[in-house]
Amino acid sequence: MSSLTMAMSGQSPQGKTKSYSRMLHTKRALRGLVCVLFCLLSLLPFLLMIMNATRTSSAIQAGVSLIPSSHLLENWNMLLQKQNGMRLTLGRAMLNSLCITIPGTFLSVYCSCMTAISIGQTLSRLSPRATPCKQLSLHTAFHGKSSLLLV
Repeated sequence: MSSLTMAMSGQSPQGKTKSYSRMLHTKRALRGLVCVLFCLLSLLPFLLMIMNATRTSSAIQAGVSLIPSSHLLENWNMLLQKQNGMRLTLGRAMLNSLCITIPGTFLSVYCSCMTAISIGQTLSRLSPRATPCKQLSLHTAFHGKSSLLLV
C-alpha cells in the first residue's frame, strides 16, 4: 500500500509499526506469564512435600491439603526413632542420594550442552543469516580454551 493511499484512507505507516510493536509486546508478556505458571507448577511438589511433613499419617491418607499442621516435631522424632532399628540411617540415605544425583545432573547438563553446540554449528553452516549476529558459542568444547567466543 503506497503512502498516498494510506494518507487518503486515514492510515499512517507508523500505525502499522505501533500495532506490530504492541503485538510483539503482548506475545512477550504472554510467554512470560506461561513461564511463570510453569515455574509455579514445578514448585508444587516441593510445597506438598513440606506440607505433608507437618501432617499426621492419617491426615496424609485423607487427602491433599496445602495447609500446614503442627505435627512436624512429632514426625521428626518418629523418623529418628525408627531409623535406629534399621541398618540405614538418615545421613547415609542422604549421602546415597547425593552420590547419585550430582553425577546424574552433571552428565545431563554436559550432554545437553554438547548437543546444543552441535545443533548450533549445524544451523549456522546451513543458513548463516538465520543465526543471530552475536550468538554465544562455547569455544571450550572443541578447542580446549576456557573462554566464550562471540561469533
